[in-house]
Amino acid sequence: MKKYLVGIATVLLALLIIPTTNALAEDVDYSVQAIIPDNQIDKKQGYFDLKMKPLMKQRIQIKVFNSSNHEITVKQNVTYASTNRSGMIDYSNKPLSQADKSLKVPLPTIAKVSDDTVTIPASSASDVWVDIEMPNDSFDGIILGAVEFTQVTDDAKEKKESGLSIENEYSYIVGIQLSETTKKIRAQYETFKC
Repeated sequence: MKKYLVGIATVLLALLIIPTTNALAEDVDYSVQAIIPDNQIDKKQGYFDLKMKPLMKQRIQIKVFNSSNHEITVKQNVTYASTNRSGMIDYSNKPLSQADKSLKVPLPTIAKVSDDTVTIPASSASDVWVDIEMPNDSFDGIILGAVEFTQVTDDAKEKKESGLSIENEYSYIVGIQLSETTKKIRAQYETFKC
């Protein structure tokens, strides 16, 4: 009897999960691709891993593809990297005021997207440009961040206007790693007393 109940519970659980997975896949109408420039350090990577110099200016390109049969709008912004509670790199959009005090050059202070949003016709693609201007002083280590892309939907607009705060938002992240030297930086850990 116990095996029979476990079997029924498993089938019911599978039926509940399968439609949800399909619905999530249908909500994402776009994809993104970094167009890798000549100063890419590791050409095998799908993110920007760029060798830079002080005061260097560069414009990088990201292609946004609309795979749907209708026009879409995608918003984009530059974010800085931080570490989340699990010790993983977090590229989510956060105010600069929340950046750790040890972060000397947050990526959003030296990199700007050309437009806040891009509208892409059905089954088409558009380019998003990011302008980078390196700081005056040379540095060891890396500047790490990303460009975050999020589709603007009518549902999100309606929920914002009606005061509802629950919404599913799917984002793509294109990482940006900038370095000037190959010198290895030794991590400095703070010791906390409990």
